[in-house]
Amino acid sequence: MGKYEEALIHYDQLDINDTFNLPGKFKGFYDNGVILIDRDLPTSLKYETLIEEVGHHKYTYGNIVDQSDISNVKYELKARRYAFENIVTLQGLIEAFEFGVSNIHELADFFEVTIIFVKDSLEHYKRKHGLEVKHGDYLIRFEPLTIYKNV
Repeated sequence: MGKYEEALIHYDQLDINDTFNLPGKFKGFYDNGVILIDRDLPTSLKYETLIEEVGHHKYTYGNIVDQSDISNVKYELKARRYAFENIVTLQGLIEAFEFGVSNIHELADFFEVTIIFVKDSLEHYKRKHGLEVKHGDYLIRFEPLTIYKNV
């Protein structure tokens, strides 16, 4: 079972449906406790989208489709950051390192997401923590991505 299927089970208290062809450029949509995921997305994008829509469930209220409104942009970014921190976790980066992952392609495969999502996640962590962060017994450097044990 993949991470997308595991997430569907984990969030089974939410009404999640991935059988619709969503209009326009929408990959996912959240409204009133219902999450819709475009049926034509590859599984990696479905997973990314699902967790972002869960972020909307947790933090967003009202219609935020109009991205010319700065408040709506903030809600969108908050949900996106939620997805970054719940998929490409700091602990997950350490586990990938211990598993022997050695490049961005393998990292995307490890997390079952797109390469762009991994890169965006790492950029998020750089903005949040700077160029490095200590996590447990590890030091994670984000540029270039390097993980040191027993620091």
